[in-house]
Amino acid sequence: AGLTRGSGDLQVLLLAVAPAARGAGLGRALVRWCLQAARMRGARSVWLWSHEHQAPAHRLYAGLGFRRVPSRDPEAGGPGRLVFVHTG
Repeated sequence: AGLTRGSGDLQVLLLAVAPAARGAGLGRALVRWCLQAARMRGARSVWLWSHEHQAPAHRLYAGLGFRRVPSRDPEAGGPGRLVFVHTG
């Protein structure tokens, strides 16, 4: 996982868990780490994008307080990419 900063916001870049390791809570731990790092850096919000076919990841993000921002989808870099934000 990586974070980039822009005007008080942080973006999560390239968050992934190897298929063989999925289901063990690693994705949840990575996202929580990103949120904690963002808070420590004073970020107002944390943004990420995901492919439309990654429903398990979308449920994970929603469970951690992210919400969809469909109006930002076209800015995510291509068709099928969905934007999420966490502001809590």
